[in-house]
Amino acid sequence: MKKLIILVTIAFSTFFMIPCAFAQSPIVGVWELAELQLGKSSQPPPVEITNKKDIYTQDGHYHNTAPDSTEMTDVELRSYEVKDGVVTIYRSNGAKQLEGKIVFRSPNFMEITDKKGTVIGFKKISDDPQVIPRVEENKIRVKYTE
Repeated sequence: MKKLIILVTIAFSTFFMIPCAFAQSPIVGVWELAELQLGKSSQPPPVEITNKKDIYTQDGHYHNTAPDSTEMTDVELRSYEVKDGVVTIYRSNGAKQLEGKIVFRSPNFMEITDKKGTVIGFKKISDDPQVIPRVEENKIRVKYTE
């Protein structure tokens, strides 16, 4: 009987520990800007832009930094939330900086589409927001929706 109680206790605790292991949002980590496609109503920016890295922490903080940086270099404390497949990034004053639907093309590639139809593609370069890899600076060709 004692062995049965121990087995049930182990099985029960394992069952409730599994969801905790997957509780981390798939957006948490370091993402490098890989693609930008502007929606029809967007103002045309330059033909190319420089890549950057976006960092999403487990506790809801958002940072961005230059490609060659291995640290969070932004000075404004921003936050984010993900709800019903939509990410919202907030400025330090609470104003929305970005709101868009998230689609994961793979575990390591996500797209954020805003209300204007602009699609921003990111490739994941680190699962750990504290480990910010240095990447080569490169130019991203801006695409336009016809």
